[in-house]
Amino acid sequence: MEERCTHEVLDRDAAIEALKAENERLEGEKGGLANSLAALRLSLAEKEQEKEALRADLMKARDVGALSAEQARKANDLAEGLRRELASEKESAAALEQLSLASRRLDSVKGVLAATIA
Repeated sequence: MEERCTHEVLDRDAAIEALKAENERLEGEKGGLANSLAALRLSLAEKEQEKEALRADLMKARDVGALSAEQARKANDLAEGLRRELASEKESAAALEQLSLASRRLDSVKGVLAATIA
């Protein structure tokens, strides 16, 4: 009976040692997982910062795009105004040329009339 008790105590001690070893292994795995979790949380925080920076860049790009579109519209308006002014200048130059031609004809007619009278 004593031998049987000794055997049971030894079996129990072996089981306790196996459980302690398994517990130590699990504690080590738990530590590794805790480190991985901390690294993932840090990575998530960095990704959130990157996302916010990209969001700010996107907003700036949209603002620049809107500003560029407004500047393009103003440039088109200015170009259209310059085209109208150029067309007006051409019309004025043509009218001035016709007036000059009419003045020369009038002077020519005056010369012929003066020669005819004299």
